[in-house]
Amino acid sequence: MILQSLFSKQKVLLSANANHPIDEIESKFKELRENKYPIYIPYFRLGNIEKLAESIDYVRLCYRFLKSEDTSYQKSFQIDTFNSNDVMDLAKLRVIANSYLIKLESNKELYSIICYKDDDKENSTALLSAVKKLRQYLMRKENFDEFSKVFPIILSTCASANKLPLEFNLFDLVLLDESASCPLVSGLSPLIRGKRAVLCGDKKQLKAFTLIDQRINRGLMQRYNISNKYSYNELSLLDFIEYKVNPFPSTMLNEHYRCQKDIIEFCNRNFYESKMKIMTPKDDLDRHLFVYQIKNHTTNTNHSDEEAIFIINYIIDNHLDLTDIGIITPFVVQANNIKKHLKKYFPENFNDVSVGTVHSFQGDQKDVIFFSLGCHDKTSIRTLNSFVSKPSLVNVAISRAKKLFIAIGEFNLFEENYIYNVNYWLKLKNYAKALNTFSLVESNKVYESKSRAVTKKSGLSKAESEFYSTLHQILSVLKGKYKLETHTYLSEIIDDIKVKENFKNYHLDFLIRIEDTDKMIGIELDGEEHYLSKEKIQNDMKKDRLLLAYPHIKLLRFKNEERLLYTKVKDIIKDTIRSLLDIETNVL
Repeated sequence: MILQSLFSKQKVLLSANANHPIDEIESKFKELRENKYPIYIPYFRLGNIEKLAESIDYVRLCYRFLKSEDTSYQKSFQIDTFNSNDVMDLAKLRVIANSYLIKLESNKELYSIICYKDDDKENSTALLSAVKKLRQYLMRKENFDEFSKVFPIILSTCASANKLPLEFNLFDLVLLDESASCPLVSGLSPLIRGKRAVLCGDKKQLKAFTLIDQRINRGLMQRYNISNKYSYNELSLLDFIEYKVNPFPSTMLNEHYRCQKDIIEFCNRNFYESKMKIMTPKDDLDRHLFVYQIKNHTTNTNHSDEEAIFIINYIIDNHLDLTDIGIITPFVVQANNIKKHLKKYFPENFNDVSVGTVHSFQGDQKDVIFFSLGCHDKTSIRTLNSFVSKPSLVNVAISRAKKLFIAIGEFNLFEENYIYNVNYWLKLKNYAKALNTFSLVESNKVYESKSRAVTKKSGLSKAESEFYSTLHQILSVLKGKYKLETHTYLSEIIDDIKVKENFKNYHLDFLIRIEDTDKMIGIELDGEEHYLSKEKIQNDMKKDRLLLAYPHIKLLRFKNEERLLYTKVKDIIKDTIRSLLDIETNVL
């Protein structure tokens, strides 16, 4: 719908009450490719200083790369509709998207803000100055009209939408995501700025979260004779529109692309009457949902050290990427307890793991989700029945996981006779039993690891540090002796005067030396800039051509998102070692 708006030359505001849904859509924009070429969707993300700075630098990078491209192949297309599965349509999209970005040149004031001078690129004050100038620029209505000619798609939270000019019909279309969890007052800010609106929301997930005390809310309703169905603490924007628009036109978007089938199938059966079509491509794992029952010996607050330690051990034992992990729990006290344990074992990068209550994960997703129940045999019946077992809470917790969902807790609590007849945690336990993925863990076997995970190596970026940990673990299980190095210059491993002169500033991100031989494996971890920057692409090609002349050195390239795909990386390295040594390599 958003991409179609480019073809129909409409201005669109995409908004949500939280950043998570907008982050997801923005990441989809950045993934779009037509053959080898990235497609620069002409959007701009509004928000705080950090968001504005990211937007400015991203647009600046896209513009520079666009100017460096060979655009002679571009043609004029008759543009009417858009089909993302059609290769020709992707070519059309790329052409029309570029036509918006190139308009930046015709707006001298905006151009000077976005494309601040190269001399200042190492100076953070230059970027902050650009952010300040942009804020002042957008405050004027006439400037926003010019701004939207370059960026017809605006991404913004409901709160940041207040910074837009207060004008009716500012946008042709306002699209509000997660509207079932958006408070009415918050949603009005973007809504009033559009000619038309489309609301996307799932009423089977968590309701809007507000900070007004329930007693104050009830008092105000009684004083002004407000019907219960318009309770501020219960009413979402989607609820309100449904009440006021009759009949309310709606369509179920029943194709699901996020979770692996055995994860989302539980939600499909229990919350969506099996109406969803699960379209997620299958990965290499046989099972993706696991339930571990473990005794919680805590008898006061709802937290569990056993569950926290189990999660830490699982992360370390399975070499999981911290940035791919979300840990969800119903209780703030357990979230804080888990953070404490993470800090102990991952002292330098524990914040890479997202930890919070279910409400904080609404609209978010992670490759791996741990759910920590945190309940014990002294937890109140009301908490077990009315809070922890709320269907919307269970639905949201499970459906955040893309590749792996792991639930840990004392789930036998839900087998007691005081539990409601329909309990979805008990259903999940039985579902896991049917999949043969339920395990009973003896709490006396849950012990704290005696050693910390490999910590961040100095001089490496966050992604490189995580990949270093993966490579370290892989080499530890391969038979043979290896030395792992980082940021090794080519002049250090190739004894050639021309290399020392012409490649003196070229290095490999990682180098594996096979001890007692002259064989080496060079490894490059390529981020997005290696596909966007013409200079980076040329340097990579130059490095690749050089190393082809030295058969004792094999060069491997991995994408940033592959940095902790343990099995895949291990298999590639194992095969490379075998090809270098020309012998069978045994793996423990």
